Amino acid sequence: MIRVPVSDMIAIAEGRKYLMIWGWVEYDDGFEDTPRRRSEFAAIVTMLGKATEANAAHANIRMHPRHNGTDDECTNPIVTARGGADLQPV
Repeated sequence: MIRVPVSDMIAIAEGRKYLMIWGWVEYDDGFEDTPRRRSEFAAIVTMLGKATEANAAHANIRMHPRHNGTDDECTNPIVTARGGADLQPV
């Protein structure tokens, strides 16, 4: 859950601030002898309605034009090692 203060929601609705969600996941798929995989995502959140009234505002989430892809389409290289649950950056 993401908690956004009402003052920030108002600023987002008025276009004075932006809210973005981005991240990546690195994983090993279920097939033998395949390379480590990476997927990146980025989205822009805009507010619709009145952010000051309970249940009156709605979030609109759209994909950012960049930073969405898998493997060779990714902006950044893989940074974690192949293996168990206690992965550490390499």
